[in-house]
Amino acid sequence: MVSLVTTTPVRWGRLKLLLPLQRALLRPIVTALAYAEMSLAPRSTVLGFSVFCTDVGMNCGDLMTKTREALDLICRFDPRRFNRMTRDVRGIAVTTRGASFYDTSLRLIYLDRAVIGEKPDYIASTIVHEAVHARLYRSGVRSYVRIPHRHEEVCTAEEIEFAGKLPQSEALVEELKRALASRWRGCAAMGRSPAPPRP
Repeated sequence: MVSLVTTTPVRWGRLKLLLPLQRALLRPIVTALAYAEMSLAPRSTVLGFSVFCTDVGMNCGDLMTKTREALDLICRFDPRRFNRMTRDVRGIAVTTRGASFYDTSLRLIYLDRAVIGEKPDYIASTIVHEAVHARLYRSGVRSYVRIPHRHEEVCTAEEIEFAGKLPQSEALVEELKRALASRWRGCAAMGRSPAPPRP
């Protein structure tokens, strides 16, 4: 009897060579689907940023209000950073992936659904964190895959600097300092970690 199942082991080296090809082939499809999602989602312009309500289970009015409050904090207490953000980031959307991140192809900051439930200063600091990722990427620093911890340290340090400018933000600053002191911040420490940039 002839076996239809091959027993030849697949070598990891061959699969490893296919990964860049898979990414290259899938990237346009993923980007097209994300664009379609954005075009169908309810949206509003908040202080010059498009805010997309991409989570069907979310109250869009609440999202717009909280995003406006957070962006207003950035605009009032760090206008220079806000002006940079207007050049680096096109908009803000909601994600259910479990962590906030910056999408390099769409130039969108995705805020985790849990972040939207927080106070405006926390939302603002999350936006600042992800906007620093945008700034790094747009400045040509695209080494996130190789040294993610360094990117996270830079973004968290900027987040601390911003939070220090806010009134009555001692608790937030301490929380961010603890996150910075941890070896690997990632999703577990604060619920914010960007998805690796698409190649």
